[in-house]
Amino acid sequence: MPAITTGTTNSKEGHMSLVGWAAEVTITSLTELFLNGVASNRLTLATGSAMAFDITVLGFSATGTSSVGYNFKGVIKNLSGTTSFTGSPLKTVLGESSADFDVEIAADDTNDALTISAKLDTGTTNTDFIAWGNILRIR
Repeated sequence: MPAITTGTTNSKEGHMSLVGWAAEVTITSLTELFLNGVASNRLTLATGSAMAFDITVLGFSATGTSSVGYNFKGVIKNLSGTTSFTGSPLKTVLGESSADFDVEIAADDTNDALTISAKLDTGTTNTDFIAWGNILRIR
């Protein structure tokens, strides 16, 4: 993930990154999107770091009949090896062709990562999901 250094303090360094996730979702249960679409490639947080994020997610079905869009904003941190959100992330539905579609983000404490997962509605098959995020990180 390319990063631009935004500045330093006496003990921490800040970075800004643009990151992308992707996955083809074929089931109605949550399926994780991975960085660059590569399995198990997650946006991780080192111990003693925090990230502010602004992530837009788009899904479009293979048939072209369904589309969805969401935006997530929030802060995630890893303190002493425990990864969690600071407060509750803001989720905005930009548009849904079916309310049965859904996208969720999670503070994955097992992998110390910010994860994105998507699911289909019951009448849709094979939907491509992509996500693009602006990330500010202090570590």
